[in-house]
This record gives sequence, C-alpha cells and structure tokens, in this order.
Amino acid sequence: MTLFPDFNKSTKPPTGKTLAIELLPDIPGLYEFACQMGMLRGKLIVD
Repeated sequence: MTLFPDFNKSTKPPTGKTLAIELLPDIPGLYEFACQMGMLRGKLIVD
C-alpha cells in the first residue's frame, strides 16, 4: 500500500503493474509518500 498523507489518499497498486493516481495539490511544494511500513519513501515535487 502506498500512502499520500498530504492528499489524504492511499492506494494498493497491483504487483508488477502501473497505476495512475490523480493528486491535485493546491500549492507548489514538496509532498512525501511512503509504503505502509515506511520502509520505501519518495517525494513528489510540484512547481
């Protein structure tokens, strides 16, 4: 499961597949996301 706390969303992408997720940030910035266990993390940069 992937968590997007700044957008109050979570997803469970299928194994080995691509999943499109619509996120609508109100302001530019740095938004973090992580797996449910917090072991894999990333950042979404919005200009």
